[in-house]
Amino acid sequence: MGKNKNRQNRKREEISEESVIRMGKPVNLILGLAVILYAAANTNLMPSAVNGVLYFSAVPLMLSALGGKAEEGGLAEADEKSLILRLCRIFIVPYFWFSLIKLVTDAVMMLTSYGWSLDDMRSAVIETVTFYGGSELWFLTAAFVAFVIYSVLRNKINVSGLLPITLFTAAAVAATIQFANIRLSNIVWDSANTLMGAGARVAMVFLRSVFAMYFISLGAFFSTYLKKVKYRKIKLSIPGFLLVGVSVALGLITQKNISWATLNAEGMLPGMLFSSLVVCGVWCLAVWIENISVINFIGRNAFVVFLTLNIFGSIALARKVGNELFTLTENNFVQRSTVAIVLLAACLAWIYVFKIPWFDFIKGIGDEADAFKMDKRENEKIENGKKETDKKENGKKETKKKEKEKKEVEKKETEEGEE
Repeated sequence: MGKNKNRQNRKREEISEESVIRMGKPVNLILGLAVILYAAANTNLMPSAVNGVLYFSAVPLMLSALGGKAEEGGLAEADEKSLILRLCRIFIVPYFWFSLIKLVTDAVMMLTSYGWSLDDMRSAVIETVTFYGGSELWFLTAAFVAFVIYSVLRNKINVSGLLPITLFTAAAVAATIQFANIRLSNIVWDSANTLMGAGARVAMVFLRSVFAMYFISLGAFFSTYLKKVKYRKIKLSIPGFLLVGVSVALGLITQKNISWATLNAEGMLPGMLFSSLVVCGVWCLAVWIENISVINFIGRNAFVVFLTLNIFGSIALARKVGNELFTLTENNFVQRSTVAIVLLAACLAWIYVFKIPWFDFIKGIGDEADAFKMDKRENEKIENGKKETDKKENGKKETKKKEKEKKEVEKKETEEGEE
């Protein structure tokens, strides 16, 4: 009886070792789903009642997936200089180029439609230089600040220790905004091009990064602790469906009051609770399912798709086609299917355009599949840097030791001479 039990345990351990999950596929599944939800919310593919729910699911899911990528790639283990350079390439370089493209596009739209507006252009420039970002570009700057702070802390604190810290910080900020009735986005719009408006935009970048850091650490936590799920990973489907179901119900009940990206007082705490439940549920389901080819493909190219949705007019094109079609047919399924097909075709076109090596300078990250992965050369550089630092430290200690011994010898000789 004992032998059979030991044999079963050994067999389970072997199966368990074979079924250790490589988090690449689940992470790409989450990224793909996040981009699809974001697109659906912005093209009215779904009824208006759920658009807010989709939008406030998409951004936290994307941040959590990037947190998982960073944890898998060992980004937090890099030294500070390598870390900031890599994060600048991932977030700030595309922010600069896409902002420039957006400014040019806005200027052309003004000249060809309703005429030149100096105030509108000034607002667009202020949004850019304060790192507030137009369209979805705010995501890049908030994520950059969040990743810098998160990675510095991650060097000193493990994932399970960092998660409650980021949760408490985000909850405290959410509670303060909620109960103090702070409306930063109102200040941004009401103050327009004033100094107060510029200050509010900068403040929003840092406050958004607080929430971004929480979702990043949540993704890193799941990436670490769902890696070994043994051979019964189907068990994750139960909490996955339960959490997603509860979050959707909560979102539909409070969908007008879900907020954290806009940082308005209404619904900050319900928004955090909703987004947290969505992230937890989707991670469980993604680790269980692992791969849905189309969604994973979008996930592998999530950065390009997400950034080109608004900046390069994919959503505007899909909306225009949808509006034209609305006059021809009253069939909602046909209308929405057409919008989805046009949007998917536009996104595929941009994916293949941005695969051309000439465009790497715009993306800043080259092969984005490994954007968060410290490559061999960088790891060697980091290791060599650490060795060089240790060598210098040892050299300093040795020099101090020799100086101390020399002083002691001189002191002894002086004392003997005096005697």
